[in-house]
Amino acid sequence: MGGRADRPVAALAPLRVPVYRRMWCSMTVSHLGTYLQLTAAPWLMLQMTGSPLLVSLVTTALFLPRLFLIVPSGALADIVDRRTILIVCHSGNALITGVLAWVTAMDRLTPTSLLLLMLALGVSTAVSTPAYQTYLPDLVAAPLRAQAITMNSAAHQAALVVGPSLGGALIAGGIAEAAFAANSLSFMILVVVLATLRPRAVQEVVPEGRSRPRSVTEGFRFVRGHRGLQRLVLVAAVFTLTSATLQALLPNVVADDLGREAQVFGLLYAIFGAGALLATVTRERAAMRFGRFLLPSSIGTFALAAILFGSAVNVVVAGVSLAFAGVTWVWTLTTFKATVQLLAPRWVRGRVVAVYLMAVAMKPVGAFVGGAVAEMAGAGNAVTLSAVVTLVLAFATARARLPVLGREGVSDQDVPAPGGSVPGTTAARQSTSGEGARMEGSTDVKVGPTTVPAFGLGCMGMSAPGRSDEASTRTLRRAHEAGVRMFDTADKYGKGHNEVLVGRAMADLRDEIFLATKFGFVGSPGDERPVDGRPSYVRQACDRSLERLGVDHVDLLYLHRVDPQVPIEETVGAMGDLVAAGKVRAIGLSEVSVSTLERAHGVHPIAAIQSEYSLWTRDVERDVLPYCREHGIAFVAYSPLGIGFLTGRYRDADALPAGNRLRRGPRMAEDNLARNLGVLEQFEAIAGELGVTPAQLALAWVLDQPGTVAIPGASTENHLEENLRAIDVDVDDAVRERLATLFDPVRIAGARKSEAGLALVR
Repeated sequence: MGGRADRPVAALAPLRVPVYRRMWCSMTVSHLGTYLQLTAAPWLMLQMTGSPLLVSLVTTALFLPRLFLIVPSGALADIVDRRTILIVCHSGNALITGVLAWVTAMDRLTPTSLLLLMLALGVSTAVSTPAYQTYLPDLVAAPLRAQAITMNSAAHQAALVVGPSLGGALIAGGIAEAAFAANSLSFMILVVVLATLRPRAVQEVVPEGRSRPRSVTEGFRFVRGHRGLQRLVLVAAVFTLTSATLQALLPNVVADDLGREAQVFGLLYAIFGAGALLATVTRERAAMRFGRFLLPSSIGTFALAAILFGSAVNVVVAGVSLAFAGVTWVWTLTTFKATVQLLAPRWVRGRVVAVYLMAVAMKPVGAFVGGAVAEMAGAGNAVTLSAVVTLVLAFATARARLPVLGREGVSDQDVPAPGGSVPGTTAARQSTSGEGARMEGSTDVKVGPTTVPAFGLGCMGMSAPGRSDEASTRTLRRAHEAGVRMFDTADKYGKGHNEVLVGRAMADLRDEIFLATKFGFVGSPGDERPVDGRPSYVRQACDRSLERLGVDHVDLLYLHRVDPQVPIEETVGAMGDLVAAGKVRAIGLSEVSVSTLERAHGVHPIAAIQSEYSLWTRDVERDVLPYCREHGIAFVAYSPLGIGFLTGRYRDADALPAGNRLRRGPRMAEDNLARNLGVLEQFEAIAGELGVTPAQLALAWVLDQPGTVAIPGASTENHLEENLRAIDVDVDDAVRERLATLFDPVRIAGARKSEAGLALVR
C-alpha cells in the first residue's frame, strides 16, 4: 500500500483537527489546575498533621471512588451523551474546588474537611472519567486515534511539568488557596469549551440483532472473551498498584530523606513531569522499535529508576531517577490505555474502558499501602520495596502474551471476540454473522435481498503468481473478523484457483459471508470470442463455480463482460433461471453501459453493477452511477485505489511486473505519466495534511459515495489492515471539494484501459 504505512504518525498530528485542538488545549488548562491542587493538598495535610499515612489518604480519597463508581460510570458513558456527562461533572468539580479555595483562604481548612472535599471531587471525577476517555479519541479519524490518546496524556504531562512548580511556589508564598481557585477556574474554562464544541457526528453501531446493551457487566464479558486483554488489564492493575508509592510518597522522601522544602518538592515533581511529557512524543516510535518488548522494558526501567530514587542521597540523583521514571511510566500507561481503547468497539467502549480504569484505580490502594509501610520503615525504603515488586512484574510481563500496539496497530491473535469477531487493529470494529452484518464506521448497502457493509474484499490478487494460499487464507479470515462480509471472486481468477481458495478458506463461515463470483470470460480481450454469454454456458459456468466454491448457492452472480454475439436479454434470462432454481440469490453485471443495463433490468432485476471506480477513474459518474442510484441498484467499485496508482507505490511503469494491468494501461505511458504523477503528488500532500496514507484517503472517498460497495484487493494482512483504517477517515465537504477539483477527469491523462479492454464495455 502507501509508502507511509511503516512510518509513525507525527506526534502532533491530531492537533491539526480543529475540534480536537480546542478540546486538547482546554484539557491542558484543566490538568494544570488539577496539579496546582494536587501539589497543595498533600503538602497542606503534611503541615497540618505530619503523618505520612494521612498524606497518602489525600490521594486515596481522590481515587478511591473509582473502585466503586467506574463500572456504572462506563455504562453511563455508553448510554448518555458523553459531552453532557462531562459538562455536568466538570461544573461540579468547579464548585467543589471553589469551596476548597474559600475554606483555605478563610483559614477554616481541617484534615477532615480536606479529605471530605477530596472525596467529593473523586466522586465527580470517577463519573466523568469513562466519558472523557472515550469522547476524545472519536474527535479524530481512526488513523490518528492512537496518537490522539497519547496526546491526551501529553496534556496531562504538560500540566505535570508546570503545575507542581507553581503549586510549590504558591505554598511557599503562603497562598495555597490560589492553587485551588485556579483549579476551579480551569474547570469553568473546560465547561465553556465543551458547551460550545460541535464535533462531527459519530455513528455508534451495535451488533445486528441486539438492542444497545445497557448491562454494566457488558465490559467484563467483553474482556473475559479476550485472554490477551485480560492479561493486559491485570498487568495494568499490578503496575498501578506498585508504581503509586513513588508519587504518593514523593513529598515525604523530599522532606524526610533529602531534608528539603516545598520548592524542591515542586521542582522534582516537575522533572518527573518533564520526563513524562517527553514520553508522549516518543511513545509511538518506541512502540514501533520495541514492539512486544516495549511494556516489559518500560516497566523494568521504571522499577530501576524508582529503586534509585528511593535510595537517593541528593537532589541530583533524585532528579535523574525521576526523569527516567517519568518517561517509562507514561510509555507504560499510554500503551495500556491506547491498546484497550483500540481493541474495544465503540458500542461497548465505555464499559471496557471502565474495566481498565477500575484496574488502574488501584493507585489509592498502592498509595495507602506505601504510606503504611513508610510509617514503619521510612518513605525511601517503602518506595524501594514497591519498586522491587515492579521489577518482578516486568519479568512476568516479558513472558506473557499481551496485545501489542506498534507498527501494525493492535495485534491480538490470542482468541476471537465474543460472538466470533475480533476487534480491529486501529479502530476497533465489531461485526456479527449472517444477513445484515455490519461493520462499525461503514455504511450498509442493500444488494438484492441482502444488506452488506460498504467495505468488501476483492480476492483476484490472491491468485497472482507467487502468492501463498496460507497467507491469503489468513487475510481472508482476518477480513471476516474485522467485519468484511462481501467477498468477490470469479472463475477467471487463477483459472478457477481463486474460487477454490475462497471456498476452502471460508467454508465454516459460509452462512456469515456474502459470496459473489463472476462468469463469462473464455478468452482475453482481443480474442475472436473473449466472452461467452450463451444460456447453456451460463448454467454450465454456474455449476462449475458452485463446485469449486464448495457451496450450493452464491449470493451474487455477475456476468463478467457482455457477449456481443448474444443479446443481453438471453444471458440475463438464463441468470434469472438460476435465481429461480435457488443456485443464485441475486444477479449483477460488470462493466456495462446504461443502455445495456436498462435492457437487462427489464428482463430480471439487476441487484448490482460492478465497474472500475476511483478518484482516478470517474467515467461511471456520467450515467451508470446515477441510474443505479435512481433504481436502487448497488454499485460495486473495483480498483478503488486506481489499480494501485493512488497508493503512491507505482511511479515507474518499467518497475511493474510484466502482467500488471496498470503497466498495460495508457496512463502509465511516457507521454501521460508525468502529468498523472503531478496529480498524485498533490493528492499525497492532501493525505499528509489529514494524517492518513494516500491509499486510505482514496478508499475513504469511494466509501463516501452513496450506495457504493468498495472491494479493494489485499495481498497481505498488512495491506488489509491499512485499507480497513479508511473506514473512519472523515471526508468532509472541504476535502470532498478539493479532491473533486484535483481529480477532474480532464486533468487525468490517458484512457483507463487499452482499446481492446474498452471494447468489452457494452
